[in-house]
Amino acid sequence: MNCAYLIGVAGLMLIWLAFWIRADSGRRMTMLRVSGITALTGLAEPLFLSAYWNPPSLFDLNDRLGVDIESVAFSFAAGGMIAAIYTGLRARSRKSLRQPRWGRPVQIVALVIPIPVFVALVATTNVNPIYITIIALSAGVTATCACWPARIPMICAAGFLFMGLYFGCFVTFTAVYPDYLSRVWNLPALSGVMVVGVPVEELLFALSYGFMYSGVAEYFANYK
Repeated sequence: MNCAYLIGVAGLMLIWLAFWIRADSGRRMTMLRVSGITALTGLAEPLFLSAYWNPPSLFDLNDRLGVDIESVAFSFAAGGMIAAIYTGLRARSRKSLRQPRWGRPVQIVALVIPIPVFVALVATTNVNPIYITIIALSAGVTATCACWPARIPMICAAGFLFMGLYFGCFVTFTAVYPDYLSRVWNLPALSGVMVVGVPVEELLFALSYGFMYSGVAEYFANYK
């Protein structure tokens, strides 16, 4: 049980590697860039401990430092998988997705909007951090899509595909470790809504995360 999180993340890294093997050099670079950015989101783990969950971690880092290697690796893998899904859809699209030159600076602003929204909500409310994260990511993707509405169908497709992949991984994980959810997640602090044993908050997080970082993937895929 103490190594469950590490084993689960190792499984995600294997999926990341499978995407990497199938990608060409351009898509691999986008994967690395998005993974590098999302890995940093794993450093927000101290805000989630106890309030949302409290997973046992390698070297007991969660208890000792409030951060852990697994959360950084999880975020790295998730970002890369989103980038791989989005760029795969992008490569199959027959529509030109080239962005107007004026839109790029505006898009940069849109991509960083989740940060001030997240910080402001954490500082001014007592809302569970998972809901704050979903709100902040939704604000970011809304701003990003407003810069370039033509991307919305592809971003939505990538977001739902990532949510489906995440859902499948979560169900598999809880089948292997059936008591992990009740022991690690702070379920009384959540809505109590479950989808095949998966908290709806996890699915909303995966969906908003997929939407947001599909936009980031587009930014780097369109980069010259």
